[in-house]
Amino acid sequence: LDKPEGEAAGAPKLRIELTDKNGDIRIVEDSNPYNLATETINVRDGLKAVTVSFENCSIRTLWIYNELTFDPYVFIFAFLLALCGSALIIFRKWLTKRPEAVFAVIALCAGICMCLSLPRDKVGYDEEEHLKAILDISAFPEGRLYLSDAIYDQLSVSVRSSSDLIPGSLEEMRELDHYLSENGDYVTGDNVFEHDTMKNRAPAYASQVAAVKLGMILGLSWPVILVLARLADLFMYVLLMYAAIRKTPIGKWLLTLIGLFPQNIFMASTLSYDPFVSGCLFLGTAYMFSYFSMLDAGEGAAFRELFMMAVFFILGCLPKAVYAPMMLMSLAGITAPVYKMIKRENG
Repeated sequence: LDKPEGEAAGAPKLRIELTDKNGDIRIVEDSNPYNLATETINVRDGLKAVTVSFENCSIRTLWIYNELTFDPYVFIFAFLLALCGSALIIFRKWLTKRPEAVFAVIALCAGICMCLSLPRDKVGYDEEEHLKAILDISAFPEGRLYLSDAIYDQLSVSVRSSSDLIPGSLEEMRELDHYLSENGDYVTGDNVFEHDTMKNRAPAYASQVAAVKLGMILGLSWPVILVLARLADLFMYVLLMYAAIRKTPIGKWLLTLIGLFPQNIFMASTLSYDPFVSGCLFLGTAYMFSYFSMLDAGEGAAFRELFMMAVFFILGCLPKAVYAPMMLMSLAGITAPVYKMIKRENG
């Protein structure tokens, strides 16, 4: 594609009419990222005619391939699906007594597939804002990074970073990886990046910051660093939910189901602090149930359970103040023994 200079003309768009052997017409519309030189659309149909129209660009060359392509991500998904299914069948007697292990197996298989197959572009919720915070903390102790335009575009809200321009095919994703590998300079870039991240959010980004910092120290390419950061977020979420399911005395399978909701796995496979928030709140709730179960069994106030409940509720609420009322659950734990004593004395 030949594209106009600047962003004033808008994003390049293609509209393709596909006519199959029966005369039925299917229309495919796709926007092309600014940093890609080609547009690739997988048709997967037997065709009789193809009509192409375009906007904000011109077509320099058109290729039509009639061949079977190999998608490694489909292979990885099928392999992990078979591995996960086999593990659940072979070890079913052991796993039925350990829902936390069932969660870990399924969550890791699904999450790793997402982390590897999602384009190295903005796909999560407000991912550019989370990336700013991660890079800001990763810049310690220097306090600043020197980023190239390719990376800086991913931190801005503009036409170049629109979620509508996410690569829609394997070929486009490979081209994006190549572009980011060649142009993603985080050492000597022209853009001086400085950002002021809220300090209370640092614990939620800790795993992702560690992955990014390690990748920069090792001199890894920018796409690889992004994948490592997403994997770190996934592992943190799985670890917290595993601990929560293992700890809670009731509702283990219900918590397993909630933890495996596709929305939760998707968010854990992108750059975000939300998986840390959810994991900490679930773990705090598990400690709360454990604390109350000890009271009901007549074992007295379990200070350790109460303390850990408060710690994880506070950690979960730090990045997102809207969850602050959850911290009041700690007060419920403190007042419960007093309530039981008063009730017992009053008959």
